[in-house]
Amino acid sequence: MEDGVVPLPAEVSPALKTFMDSKFVIQDDVAKAPALAIRLENDCLGFERDILDLRRKLAAAISSWNSHSLKLGLLLCDVNAKLNDFDGCRDGTDDAKLGRIQNILVVELPLLAEQIRRIDAIQIYAETTLKLEALVGDLEDTLRLILTKRCMNRIPINLANAASPDDVDWKLEKLHSSVDILSKIEDIVCQLAETRPQWANLIRAVDLRVDKVLAVLRPQSIVDHRVILAELGWPPPLVTTNSDRGRNCDLHNPLAVVDGITKERYSKSFLSLCVFQQLTLKRQNRFDHSCPKNLDHRLWTIDELVSPIASRAEQHFLKWTDEPDFIFALAYKITRDFVDGIEELLQPLIDKARLLAFSAREAWIRTMADMFSSYVKKYMMPVLASKYQVNSEIIEVKTSFLHMIDLMISFDKKIQALLDPMVLKPFETAWENTVPPMLIISIMSIFSDHTDWFHVWMEIELKDAEEKLNTGMKEESAWLLNVKHGDDLDIKKVFESPDCWNREENKTPKIASAVMGIMWSIIQRCQSLPIMTMQVQFIRSTASQILLQFVDVLWQQCEELEISDAMVDCSGLIKVVQSINAARYCETVLETWCDCIHFLEMRVSEVLRDQPKGTSDSHGCIFEHELEELKTFETEWLAEIMAFLLRQFDFLSCGYFQRKDQWEHVEETDDTDQVSTLSPAFLATLDALQMGLAYFCTNLNLKDFVDLWRSVANGLDHFIFSNIPLGNVKFSSLGVKQFGVDMKALFCIFKPYCDRPEAFFPCTNDSIRLLSIPEQEAKHIEVLADREKREYLRSHGVTHISAAQACKILRRILENSFPQRVKKV
Repeated sequence: MEDGVVPLPAEVSPALKTFMDSKFVIQDDVAKAPALAIRLENDCLGFERDILDLRRKLAAAISSWNSHSLKLGLLLCDVNAKLNDFDGCRDGTDDAKLGRIQNILVVELPLLAEQIRRIDAIQIYAETTLKLEALVGDLEDTLRLILTKRCMNRIPINLANAASPDDVDWKLEKLHSSVDILSKIEDIVCQLAETRPQWANLIRAVDLRVDKVLAVLRPQSIVDHRVILAELGWPPPLVTTNSDRGRNCDLHNPLAVVDGITKERYSKSFLSLCVFQQLTLKRQNRFDHSCPKNLDHRLWTIDELVSPIASRAEQHFLKWTDEPDFIFALAYKITRDFVDGIEELLQPLIDKARLLAFSAREAWIRTMADMFSSYVKKYMMPVLASKYQVNSEIIEVKTSFLHMIDLMISFDKKIQALLDPMVLKPFETAWENTVPPMLIISIMSIFSDHTDWFHVWMEIELKDAEEKLNTGMKEESAWLLNVKHGDDLDIKKVFESPDCWNREENKTPKIASAVMGIMWSIIQRCQSLPIMTMQVQFIRSTASQILLQFVDVLWQQCEELEISDAMVDCSGLIKVVQSINAARYCETVLETWCDCIHFLEMRVSEVLRDQPKGTSDSHGCIFEHELEELKTFETEWLAEIMAFLLRQFDFLSCGYFQRKDQWEHVEETDDTDQVSTLSPAFLATLDALQMGLAYFCTNLNLKDFVDLWRSVANGLDHFIFSNIPLGNVKFSSLGVKQFGVDMKALFCIFKPYCDRPEAFFPCTNDSIRLLSIPEQEAKHIEVLADREKREYLRSHGVTHISAAQACKILRRILENSFPQRVKKV
């Protein structure tokens, strides 16, 4: 076909006909013929350059192959000559033949195999080099075409007007081919890096040339992607106009309504950038083996969606510097209104790009949270922190700072709910039985980079809690006990049933529950901190300090009392009872918290931070010090109450115990009424003891009351045993009966609290049994050996008194028995 001559229809090929039909559909398409001709000429020039490059590469490959073939031919000729020489040595001696064979097998054949292996390696190296050269050359040519096309279309400066639809499609096609070439290059290079590390120079040369291409290709591809986003109408308006009021207040999402050619273009650009990013991250992991292998969950394409929104949102944020509620509300509204449309459109594209570790919803929420976090870090928190440092006593400054923290915590909770709307874990119950979600996406992470803001927050939080505590303690009703009155309270059932121990909070002052409520509120506020060691530090500096201050108040309140042994009414100890109940309630709540898995993890993280890894002891609880302080307080003041009751018993019963002759009656009588009544001197003592125990049973929490009355019983047992049975007392039979009646009356005081009160007076109860032994058996015990004495006493139920003590008591009976017999005669 000659130039300028129109061919006949029969001479036109079917492919050319199809091409012409697609380009010239209507009459107006004829005007596009010059532009089409220029484009075809440019393509032809590009193809001709590609053909020349291929010819040059083919010639170089043939030349290299000829060189290797000549070397291999020379080696084979050498082998043939040596084989001929070996064949010519048949007439020699056998030793010469064996030596020659040994030289060939041991020396020459391994050298020949090494040379062949070396030739194969050279061949593989040459083929790989040629393949990489062709791929890198194609990548550079593609980039050259893109840049050439951009230079030709640079007459209009505005990007939106610079590219026609055909140009955009052509650029997307070139970008897609570039990504395919990059993928092939990276696969080959990764394989070489693993199997042939000695080819490091080749890998380095390829990476150098690819890096130069990527330095230009990535910005160009992002610019083209922004052009497509602009065509979609992104970013949309972030606030509704007056005409939109009364309608649906959700923001318009252009991605949710995109369709047709525009959607196809955006999808192609999105897929290319996703694969481009994956290849880039793969190359970075290959360069730096120390970096984590998991990919970053941020996507370039999502960043390009958020970046223009951030610029437009910042204009609104700066108008509301005095209204942080509006700023947080708009940030959350943008995140919420767009997340569903973005997930619906982009998640299938992410799956198509085989980015298995990526989520469109998570990437959008994370990028928006990072954007808003950057704004808070740049414009909002520095202002509040500087105001507090200038004057920390202004109430408005502290209130504004705490209000900002509340907004940040609320924003984090809402963001976490958006991540998984089907499973919402409220923060109020997350620590009871489960580990709370790790707040990787958290605006509170700004405190990790600015510890000075973190210390300001802890200081303000502590001051606010102290003000609440001081205000609560000034109210008289805060110390009142919530006591359950009535005859329906069965003390023995409470002691027998473990479930009933929870009733002790009915006797807890309101101030104790208020203190633990303040602590829990502080702990909840620090849950949004993404680093567990920071949560531990926050609790140590705020919540723990509040509890320790409350314990100091309890100590001070109890130490101000003047406890007298002559006090008959125990109501003077009401402050001690209130303080012990408050401490017991705080201890119970802390022990419940310590069983929570998250507090255990806090303890482990604290130990690993403070001690070398592998030598640390993670046992204990994060509130171990606070529990020790509470237990020390309870133990000290329970001991004070017990000492008070014992001293009161001693004070009131001094006349009873000093009259030792009351047990030495020598006149026998058949009138049993004389021994059926309680000793009058002992009546007031028992009455005071009964009133004291009843008072503490009513007002003291049940767990501590159990420890109290058992300790009192133990102290009375030792006191009575050492003063009467082991004292210089001579018992008559009438005195023994009177002693038994008095002690049974003492036991009956403890009857409401247990079924067998005598079991808590082991020495006194054994003394009564021992004093009831007949005279003949008492004499028999005196002559027994020590071992036989112990066995005899054990057989009579006397187990808590030693043999020496038993003999001393029996001796008092025997000494008093002779005058009685004389009187009878």
